Amino acid sequence: MSLTVLIADDDPTMRQILKRIVNNVPGLEVIGEAEDGVKAIEMYKELGPSVVFIDIDMPNKNGLELAREIYDINPWTKLIFCTGLPEYKGEAYEIFAFNYVDKPIREDKLHGILNRIVEEEVKMKKNAKKFEKLKKKYKDLKRFKIDSNIVNVADIIYIGREGNKTLVFLKKSAYETDESLNSLEERLNGYGFVRTHRGFLVNVRHIVDISPYSKTAYEITMDGLDRRPLLHWEKLTEIYALK
Repeated sequence: MSLTVLIADDDPTMRQILKRIVNNVPGLEVIGEAEDGVKAIEMYKELGPSVVFIDIDMPNKNGLELAREIYDINPWTKLIFCTGLPEYKGEAYEIFAFNYVDKPIREDKLHGILNRIVEEEVKMKKNAKKFEKLKKKYKDLKRFKIDSNIVNVADIIYIGREGNKTLVFLKKSAYETDESLNSLEERLNGYGFVRTHRGFLVNVRHIVDISPYSKTAYEITMDGLDRRPLLHWEKLTEIYALK
């Protein structure tokens, strides 16, 4: 099944160029074209594409406004800005654009971006299959020893570095351990934990929500905790698949 693509650009020639390039990439299919931002958001709500190409300078609703609306509906949508206005690149990435392509388009660069999208989708499907095996392993590991503490693995929400300390967070308590995060990651490998960022090892079963934090990172809302571990954008697809 192909990933679906919506193209939003007021230039009909550019829409045709993008459509030709996209449809030549196996695993992608253009399902809609919009000539302005208002039409684009209507089509997005109707069709729910996985990828949206966005021109910034469009009538009725500009590309940045469109991107924010799409992100509010579904932050997993891959937004690719395709524009001749490089001065908006910083603002585009603040909306967590997947990529930014300058006009005139270099087809080799765009092919690389599109192939990366398809590769990530393949990786997500593989992770989803692995997760079925993970769930079985997870049930087998009831108790877990960290230093002198014995805990249920299911009760661990996340493990994180704070200063020079490694802290294990449970729903109603937290304690410090002398064991390194790398060692804990290795021992918990295969039991539903993901190293979301350099300083965090997260139990995916306790993830409630993921929201923007910076240009390259998200913050994770965990069940039962006010603290929010970080998620590097490169780990986003892995978390999404396991969740």
